[in-house]
Amino acid sequence: MPSIGKPTLKKLLTNPCFPFGFVLSVFFILPRYGSGVVMFACAALISAYVFAMPESFLSRGGSLLMAKCLAGGMWVLWAIVVAVNEFS
Repeated sequence: MPSIGKPTLKKLLTNPCFPFGFVLSVFFILPRYGSGVVMFACAALISAYVFAMPESFLSRGGSLLMAKCLAGGMWVLWAIVVAVNEFS
């Protein structure tokens, strides 16, 4: 029997079923728990892509610095959403 190999974050993110499951959970399951949870999931996904596949952001059309800024901005916005929801 052939070995499947060690599961890695890159294999998970490049699996064709992963985006389908993620979109379904963000649109239909996570909104029940509030906007902070949805924002956390989106920020975590972007951070995972930047961490696992930085080479895909180093092409002519992409920029690793901009991807890191986007991920950082998503985490800042998540903190703002949680703070606004908590204190309002």
